[in-house]
Formats: sequence, structure tokens, C-alpha cells
Amino acid sequence: MIREFSLTFRRTAVVINYASAVLFVVCFCAAEYGRWNIWWIASCVLLFLILLVSYVNAHVRTGIFKVSRAKSRDLDERQIVIVHDAYRRAYHIFTVFCLVVFFFVFLTVRYSFFTLTHRGHYSFGLLLLLCLNYLLNTLPASVVAWTEPVVESGMG
Repeated sequence: MIREFSLTFRRTAVVINYASAVLFVVCFCAAEYGRWNIWWIASCVLLFLILLVSYVNAHVRTGIFKVSRAKSRDLDERQIVIVHDAYRRAYHIFTVFCLVVFFFVFLTVRYSFFTLTHRGHYSFGLLLLLCLNYLLNTLPASVVAWTEPVVESGMG
């Protein structure tokens, strides 16, 4: 069965997905640098569940993640152009994002804006690597979800 998902639905799902990822990182870092308690744990778990549900809605249910990961021989010419353009845009966005993050890390370490504990540095670095990996893997599909006027879940 082929099901169409509206542009508004896909854009909303992408925004919720990345917003919940950012809020999860902020919540986790606040708890890590402060003191973990039941409210921080509950908030992090809730935000992580929202992240998972929004990922499924934005990428899996719509079939966009499958299309963005498909081999070119399994796609028609129009889909190949769409996926190529999505990867090109995602590369530019990811590069700018990485430069901003690394500049922020450089400034905070160089000028000691935060008094981070040794444990805090380790957690922040590990969380940063996980977030960059998540962004790297989902950004091309998110670009397709954001830009394509019509995407059918049966594509690919």
C-alpha cells in the first residue's frame, strides 16, 4: 500500500525530531554537570522516547530513510537526483554545524567558560560524538522530507 505524507507532516516531524535531540542533550548535560535526580532522569527518558517516536514518524513511516539509503540501481532517475541533492545539502549543513560546534568547544576549553569536571568533559565529548553521528545519518533523509513536495511511503 502506498501512502502519501504531507509536506507539513514531514516538516513537523523533522522539527520535533531535532528539537527533542537538542533538548535531550541540554537536559543530559545539565544533569551531568549538576546533580542527577529523579526529575532529570525522567526528563531524559521522556525526551529520548520523544526522539525515538519522532524518528520513526519522520524517517521510517514515511519511507524516506529507505530511499535516502537505497543503492542508485534501485532508484529511478528522478529519485537519484533527489537523493544526490539531499546529500549535497546535508554535507553543507553538517560541515557548518561541525565548525560551529568545534569553535564552541575550542572557546569553552581555551577560555574556561565552564568549570567542567573530568567526568563532565568525558560525558560531553561522548554525547557530542553520538549527536554528530545521529545528525550525519539522518540529515540526508531530513533534507528529502523537508524539500520534496510529494513523497510516497512506497518509494524505492
